[in-house]
Amino acid sequence: MSDTRWNFWSFSDAGTLLLCHNMCDMRKRIIISTTMKKTNKIIPLDVRGTTKTATELTSQELEALQYMKKCGKLDMVNVQKQADMIKRNEYLSMNPWKISEPKSDKFWRGYIPDKSKPNGRRQIKRTTRKGVEDAIIDYWKKESDHIYFSDAFQEWKDIQELIGVSGNTLLKYKSDYKRFFSGTDFEKMDIRDITSQTISVFMIQTIKCLNLKPKAGAALWGIINGVMKNAKINRQIPENPCEYINTRLFQKHYDKSKKTAAERTFSSEEANKLYQVLLESEQKKPTHMQVYAVELAMMTGMRVGELAGLYWSDIDYENGILNISKSEKHDRVTNEYHISETKNAKERFVPLTDQMISLFKRLEQVRTKYNITSDYLFATTTGHCTPRSISECARYKCAQAKIPVKSIHAIRRTLNSRMRVNGADSVTTAALIGNTPAVNENFYTYDVSEQKYKKELIRKASLCG
Repeated sequence: MSDTRWNFWSFSDAGTLLLCHNMCDMRKRIIISTTMKKTNKIIPLDVRGTTKTATELTSQELEALQYMKKCGKLDMVNVQKQADMIKRNEYLSMNPWKISEPKSDKFWRGYIPDKSKPNGRRQIKRTTRKGVEDAIIDYWKKESDHIYFSDAFQEWKDIQELIGVSGNTLLKYKSDYKRFFSGTDFEKMDIRDITSQTISVFMIQTIKCLNLKPKAGAALWGIINGVMKNAKINRQIPENPCEYINTRLFQKHYDKSKKTAAERTFSSEEANKLYQVLLESEQKKPTHMQVYAVELAMMTGMRVGELAGLYWSDIDYENGILNISKSEKHDRVTNEYHISETKNAKERFVPLTDQMISLFKRLEQVRTKYNITSDYLFATTTGHCTPRSISECARYKCAQAKIPVKSIHAIRRTLNSRMRVNGADSVTTAALIGNTPAVNENFYTYDVSEQKYKKELIRKASLCG
């Protein structure tokens, strides 16, 4: 073997060697302490407070070590010195400022971070370079022993990515972290010092300061609980302090103000005006496919992603149903669209009404006239409609109709409300628009209504005319 081979083994398999290893991109700093033993060759790994056992040395590795020792090439004293130097260099590399040579006063100078200073750093003066280096190393030794909440959050988010959480959800975690934690003392706390009282106080303060509603508060709690639970799994903390917190205590601090029904739904007058604007737009520009999508939303209460994901093959004229089994999602990380399952991952069938069939026939005529060959229901010669373009169309048409600007989801709420007013039970309406009823109804009540009944309900509830 070459000298390089000998140097590698003398560096890596004796003494106390500090290494950084990137495990599965989890950003876990792993201190590997190896000790030569006569009885076993196990490498204990100290992973932020945990103890794990690595794979035993291979026979080739053991043979190389034995041969080096026999030939006198394994100098334990020299190895220890080299390992110490590697550790020193690693700590020094953590510091962002250079060490300055002495000038007139014969002092070496350096800097270490200090948040109490205006410029965020504190100067160190020593008579030797080693003295400055020792001070820097001492600072970063203490600093690297901390497990900040910010770092623990990053580890938890990385794990979510590895287990297949969507890009949009990961982006939401990131934006929520910035909203709730960035710049707070909480994010710089060592997770080993965080208690149930610490979390409760931070939760209440954040809820009050940001005037959070229950949904935002649930997102805040979800991050804290997820991070602390992951830290417990990794044995960084002995227990999850969130397990001792009664989250109902936060309820009285939430902003529970709600929009009025008039703000969240369409009145009959508003719906009629919007419908007339849609029909006029179809006459003026037949290939404006987003208009037809908004019209179908007014008839079915479909989600915007479900509208964008519809294929012609989803229309079953023979059985008189529209099959809703897909939804188009926008990945905000890659800025790409892809077809996925519906929000509740369930397929549903909406009975075809005369209004729907009329709409589809008009679309077929446009498709033939303008030679549109796409499999998508709402498409032109250049591509199909995206969820965003349909949402923007709905808002723009509200403005054109001179009514308050409302969303596709407001259309969805209105259609659901009309069905309930017309006598439909919650289970049936849930089955038609793809919502989840209350837990008891969802698990203990079944949708046994016939298609004819559903067809009449959705015909009466339609916002179109």
